[in-house]
Amino acid sequence: MNPLNTVKIKDGNSYRIINESDFKHGLHELCEGEKLSAQSSVVSDSSTGITKADLEKLQTENTELKAKIAELEKATAKKLTAAEQKAAKAAEDAKAAEQSQE
Repeated sequence: MNPLNTVKIKDGNSYRIINESDFKHGLHELCEGEKLSAQSSVVSDSSTGITKADLEKLQTENTELKAKIAELEKATAKKLTAAEQKAAKAAEDAKAAEQSQE
């Protein structure tokens, strides 16, 4: 069985000791010298209220958004290539015009 970690939090001019798992950022303030263990920063599904269906929906949306980002990055790269081709053609035309003037 895991030991129950506790932390001191400020309570007016004094302090209280609470379970580390009950510590809420923004609501509680640690006393000087107190630190949270790495385990306490992990949020459990039960405390967030997210159901498995919600989680699956978010994962699906995340995958779709990543695909859209990749698609947009490709389109941007193609536009840059087209812009580079136009710039190269303009440079060639300018060079040809310069040579014809000589």
